[in-house]
Amino acid sequence: MTNRQLYFLLLKKNNRFLNERVIKNLLLYLNNFENDLALFAHFDDEVQNSNKIDRFIKQLCDGFPIQYLTGRAHFFSKNYYVNQDVLIPRPETEELVIKSIDLIKHIFKGSNKLKIIDIGTGSGVIADSLKRTFTDADVVGIDVSESALKVAKFNTNGKVQLKMMDILDDDTHFNYSFDVIISNPPYIENESEIDQQVFQYEPKQALIAQPCEKYYQNIIKRFLHQKNPTLFCFEIGETMEECLTSLVNILLPNSQFYFEKDLYNKTRFLFIIMNG
Repeated sequence: MTNRQLYFLLLKKNNRFLNERVIKNLLLYLNNFENDLALFAHFDDEVQNSNKIDRFIKQLCDGFPIQYLTGRAHFFSKNYYVNQDVLIPRPETEELVIKSIDLIKHIFKGSNKLKIIDIGTGSGVIADSLKRTFTDADVVGIDVSESALKVAKFNTNGKVQLKMMDILDDDTHFNYSFDVIISNPPYIENESEIDQQVFQYEPKQALIAQPCEKYYQNIIKRFLHQKNPTLFCFEIGETMEECLTSLVNILLPNSQFYFEKDLYNKTRFLFIIMNG
């Protein structure tokens, strides 16, 4: 069977999990291609690793995420390793990184000597993306999950300092100040709001927070002592603007802050400038 034949065969299945992107990613993985251009250049070649096709198709039709099947997810122009110990990186999180980079360059006037911490680093894609951009920065990633940190260690290749820490633990403290605090923490309060595919396969501790703002509150509280200008960059739930506005006004009454929408016009990001 050729790649073309398999591609159109899977499209005809009309399975809700087998969209065009998933099918292409499966073909890339089976043939060990790096990108779509390579796939289309060999579209009429025989599919490689054909002995795995039936098993993989069954898994995908059952909803198993293609990123976990292939062990890779594309983020900020790079392929990263992922498994079920970490969340699959989303386009919204990539937006967070892009917007944060622009803001960091503006606030810190192009300085590369920065201290950055990624809280709840998971797969490490945020921390690694920032380190790739600000090569002289000291970047730290923390997470409560030892298994997630193993994934992050692989993805950051020793360029990011990784620590197992719980931001909710009152004993958690940091020995020095950070210029940038970035996080995509858990923020879903009601399990019924989670897509069933996500809920079944992705780590629940990286999704659920009750109340939804508790991680934001604890993160901000950990850094209230800082005297230098500090930038907080958060991904948030689309209905959290009101509760987070109240939280920031209470904890950081003299700060500047604003919300931004994502590509789908949903309020998805919060940026706070403390002591700026």
